[in-house]
Amino acid sequence: MTSRCSQKIFTYTFCFYIFIGFYNTKAADQTWKQNREVMPAVTAEQSDKSNQDAFHVLDGYQVEKLFDVPRDALGSWVSLTSDPQGRLYACDQQDKGLVRITPATLDGSTETVVEKVPAALSGAQGLLWAFDSLYAVCNGGGFHGLFRTTDSDGDTLPDHVEKLHDIAAGGEHGAHNILLSPDGKKLFIICGNHTKLPFAVTDGTEPQTMAGIRPNQRRVSVAADGSSRLPTNWDEDQIIPRMWDGNGHATGKLAPGGYIVSTDPEGKSWEIWSAGYRNPYDFGFNADGEIFAYDADMEWDFGMPWYRPTRVNHATSGSELGWRSGTAKWPAAYPDSLPALVDIGPGSPVGAAFGYGAKIPGKYQKAFYICDWTFGTMYAIHLTPSGSTYTAEKEEFVARNALPLTDMTIGKDGAIYFAVGGRGGQSELYRVSYTGTESTDPVDTKDTVNAGERKIRRQLETFHAPQKNPTSAIDLALKHLSHADRFIRYAARIALEHQPVDTWQTNALTSSDSVARINGAIAVARQAEQTAQPAVLASLDAVDIKSLNKDTLLDLVRAYELTLIRLGQPTENVKQQLAKKFMPLFPAGMTAKKSPLHQPSNARWIWSNEQAQSSVGEELTFQKTFSLTEPIASAHLVASTDNGGDIFLNGEKLTSCKDWMYPVSEPVTKSFKEGSNTIRVALKNIGGPAALKVSLRIRHDDGRETVIDSDDSWVWTSGRIEEVASDDRQWKNAVVTRSQNTWSQTDSAFTKDIQFADVKDDYRELNRALSSLLIAVRAPGIVSKLTGLLSSQTSGETNLALNEADLERIAKRNAGYGRAVTGVLKNRTNLLQIHYAYILRTVNEKELWTVTDRKAYFTWLNRAQTWTGGNSYRKFLANIEAESLKGFTENEKLALETLGVRKPYIPPPLPKPEGPGRKWTVDTVLASTATGMKKKRNFLHGKRAFEAARCIVCHRFDGNGGATGPDLTQAAGRFKMKDLIEAIVLPSKAVSDQYQAHVIQTVNGKVYTGRIISESENDVTVVTDPEDATKFAVIQRDDIEEMFAANQSLMPAGLLDQLNEEEVLDLLAYTLSRGKGNSPLFRKK
Repeated sequence: MTSRCSQKIFTYTFCFYIFIGFYNTKAADQTWKQNREVMPAVTAEQSDKSNQDAFHVLDGYQVEKLFDVPRDALGSWVSLTSDPQGRLYACDQQDKGLVRITPATLDGSTETVVEKVPAALSGAQGLLWAFDSLYAVCNGGGFHGLFRTTDSDGDTLPDHVEKLHDIAAGGEHGAHNILLSPDGKKLFIICGNHTKLPFAVTDGTEPQTMAGIRPNQRRVSVAADGSSRLPTNWDEDQIIPRMWDGNGHATGKLAPGGYIVSTDPEGKSWEIWSAGYRNPYDFGFNADGEIFAYDADMEWDFGMPWYRPTRVNHATSGSELGWRSGTAKWPAAYPDSLPALVDIGPGSPVGAAFGYGAKIPGKYQKAFYICDWTFGTMYAIHLTPSGSTYTAEKEEFVARNALPLTDMTIGKDGAIYFAVGGRGGQSELYRVSYTGTESTDPVDTKDTVNAGERKIRRQLETFHAPQKNPTSAIDLALKHLSHADRFIRYAARIALEHQPVDTWQTNALTSSDSVARINGAIAVARQAEQTAQPAVLASLDAVDIKSLNKDTLLDLVRAYELTLIRLGQPTENVKQQLAKKFMPLFPAGMTAKKSPLHQPSNARWIWSNEQAQSSVGEELTFQKTFSLTEPIASAHLVASTDNGGDIFLNGEKLTSCKDWMYPVSEPVTKSFKEGSNTIRVALKNIGGPAALKVSLRIRHDDGRETVIDSDDSWVWTSGRIEEVASDDRQWKNAVVTRSQNTWSQTDSAFTKDIQFADVKDDYRELNRALSSLLIAVRAPGIVSKLTGLLSSQTSGETNLALNEADLERIAKRNAGYGRAVTGVLKNRTNLLQIHYAYILRTVNEKELWTVTDRKAYFTWLNRAQTWTGGNSYRKFLANIEAESLKGFTENEKLALETLGVRKPYIPPPLPKPEGPGRKWTVDTVLASTATGMKKKRNFLHGKRAFEAARCIVCHRFDGNGGATGPDLTQAAGRFKMKDLIEAIVLPSKAVSDQYQAHVIQTVNGKVYTGRIISESENDVTVVTDPEDATKFAVIQRDDIEEMFAANQSLMPAGLLDQLNEEEVLDLLAYTLSRGKGNSPLFRKK
């Protein structure tokens, strides 16, 4: 039944496309037409579970489908723009070209008309109509770079194509959208981290590829057609050597990463404005001319401390956002970068635009709209001026299951248009319009609040280039290095760095203000020659640490880091002084050890009456007053309201619950006070039963807990009351409703383990910085201190998103991608402990470790294997372990297992050989390889044969296996085919001294045969079972009568004799593959 229905629908759809295409096809072009279709939509309050395909929209909005894109003819649309006539342009991601779209009128009286654009151009990921031309930034379909298309024959359709400039890039991490500057004079383009700069760059000194102390200051020069508002000596700036991504993504990609660049309408001159992005797809200018960019996360980093959610950034002049490849991403707290405006969470950023010109209520006209391809959600980002920058809140604007958004634009008709598709998927064009009752008159979109602070920052930004007379720039910059606003301090430092360092170095290092001195030292460290290091260190040493708060202390640590990284290897005395200064401060923010949460929630659904009855539109306010007399370490709120409610603590809004089906569950780290506190919930019912359920769990520094649950001790009153007031308002006792099961599907939110967001958690980045610096200078005792912290059984944590309940709900919109998100939330890693293990891997001086340290370290690695992370999580752990053993001989590695420091390899149940086997000789195996290796071999079959022959029991391969024999991962670099065959078939022909078996006979007649893993003046330790590293003997030298090398290898002969020819050939190919399934050995010949 279902199969026939699906087939019928497909047939009708196929015929529909053929009919329309035939009916509208002309000789010179192709045209498609389609009537609009109003889509089913629900608001969050309605939560219509009967229609899973319905759009989720705000009240008063409707969504219309305007066009189903015929994939074979028009491809999959990934970019949109509009022209002055109100027509839209779209482009396929691959080779199907451009189209022009005349949308159906808002009243539906006309059809949507789609015309094929004759210009020979495709693969545009950014489109812009400007200067009577259609500009395209192409990154696919055989086209790369900045193009301009114009109408040469007067039919209004662009047909002439000019390539203005090449922009070399790779796939979806290349150049993306293009915008016109607010003054209408420049083009701005946003680019991903695989995009080369659009002008030539010459390295005066080499970049710091991996990390560590530089041998010289970083110097870069750019060609005459290029410039940058960031100083161009960008670098990786890592005090701890990085690791590339465990799966190899973006390996070798260096600073500046993704960037925003401007050019003239002819594409002749180029200027970098902002950099340090991963893969920002789109951006926008607000009415005050500020840039906001939507950047991507790296979902394979889930569970790692260097994971950064998708985010919206305020991209100010000269801004550095800190993306570096692999583990090297800068924490947002670093003073030499700028933080995100708002973290969105996991997803895939695509189109974005401000709502200017849309005929929607005023609040939404001013919003910045961003589209997430992965979870099918368009957010409205509401900006609020804060100092010289902004704060922001995200709000779901449009969403649906299976809605792969690609781009959006505001139409001349005041509607919001968006496309779905991408990566060859089915593409569609939709329109959102407002049909509600609120006013849609245009509002003033400019912000006057904090205009003074923005003016200061912009004055500083005018000096983000070398000045002929730098005096004014230097004076203004020095004045603002200590400004309370981080963005102003940053702009001041960048202004300084563009001027000759000898004109400002002394003044920057001698300021009487600690904050100014720290920022001045960072500027000198980034620009001066290495001879300046003593002066910078002296300046920083004069800073009174006791005068610093948590944030400025981190700035100081980072300043020291940069002074070492960029200005050269410090003396041993400097290292000792840094260790002495910072070791007592680590770890920062420690509180008394807290026990796990055992106290269950007793929250009940409450209302003004037992029946939970309420009239439509009724507003009530509930509250509970409680007293706090002890310091708070952490707190967590879980709440559900039927229908929607806002939650306040002491008059300050904490969060909103949009609907009872989606409880909020999030940390509370503000608004508490000593003495009386009031939690208040203001609700509005839209029909049906009404109630609320709240559980506020507070943990104190001494481990005790206070739990504020909704029950009949709460009180309520009519109306919406937000502020705590001392009026005589009539408060009545709340009532526990009779029917608690009405809302039973939310019970899990109140009963699952709560991961407290410790108020002290904001010390995480400070502790990352402190521990990294202390490891870099090899502070005495730091290894033992860190391994001690690894031994603590602290609860897991996550940095995916602030509101986890919201994230879990959104993740359900895409089961494939969402599974990774929910997996991490259910089985969390410990972010700080991972960082500690990561930096400890670099301590290869064996004398700095005790046996206890080693055991704690490898015990932690085993525990970390039980946690859940992104796609690269386990490979990161394997690489951390491997790098921690650099410098160890194979015997020393085996000794760690033998002594119980490192968990020995325990093989799983191994497969049996397929057979039938035969007596294999070197000659017969070679004869088989002569023809068999000319065929495509099977990687997985080779892996199976490797296990069936028991090779894995003694030999590690690609991070897995025993250690009593040599690691065979790099066998291809050591053996030719004949050598490998001889080593397997004739294991005793040539044995490395490192793996040589010895026979030890004692004075009392005992005989031990095995591999010696350690020797001292007093004893010899020998592993007696090559398949089990835990079976060993320690023999006193006084008891040894004779010890000599055995004639036979510990590896038995005849291991191949149980295998058939295909097994042998695939085993050999697997052994020579370095563990890579894409090796040429496994490709079709």
